[in-house]
Amino acid sequence: MAEQEVDALLARMPQIAEAVNAFKSESVQQAALTALVAAFEAGSAIRKPSASPRGDSEAPVDSADEAGGEEAAATGKSGKVRRRAKASNSASSSVVVPVRDLDLRPKGVESFDEFIAKKQPRDNQEKYAVTVYYLEQIAAINPITLGHLAAVFKQTAGWRESGNIASGVRVTAKRKNTINPADFNDLKTTPHGRNFVEHDLPHKTATKA
Repeated sequence: MAEQEVDALLARMPQIAEAVNAFKSESVQQAALTALVAAFEAGSAIRKPSASPRGDSEAPVDSADEAGGEEAAATGKSGKVRRRAKASNSASSSVVVPVRDLDLRPKGVESFDEFIAKKQPRDNQEKYAVTVYYLEQIAAINPITLGHLAAVFKQTAGWRESGNIASGVRVTAKRKNTINPADFNDLKTTPHGRNFVEHDLPHKTATKA
């Protein structure tokens, strides 16, 4: 028995003695003592590193490596959570709640229906430009948000509601440069956008010779 094991056994002797003295018979006490010491030795052997098939003992696990592994696993899990959260946020950001109190027939100015009947926008990119122009220049609404655009599409007959207004505004700004998309809570037309609505709409139809 190794010296460390002897020290450990001596440290346990008071408990062993108490357990042995619980028996009255000396023979039983001797048997109990032998059994307890044997059990202690067996436990010590189990705690020793087991030999590998090559005869080398397995390298002990470094607590720092183990902690690092746990930290990496935790980081991986939290990363997945962050990615799911980010995906969820992106999905929710595409859902725009229409402004409920938007008046498209304000007193003293041209109604939105009258305005689009005159301008005749053909596609959603032109509709976005016309909508922001009307709200900004005619209805004098400030600031203009994606919720205002959603409300216009919802209230206007024949206009199909967009599945992703934010994406539509970005595409319009990139391709046509009619809207400034820097702030979706404060949309504005660009100088080119105002010129487009005022001078290029409705589209001129080619006349037959």
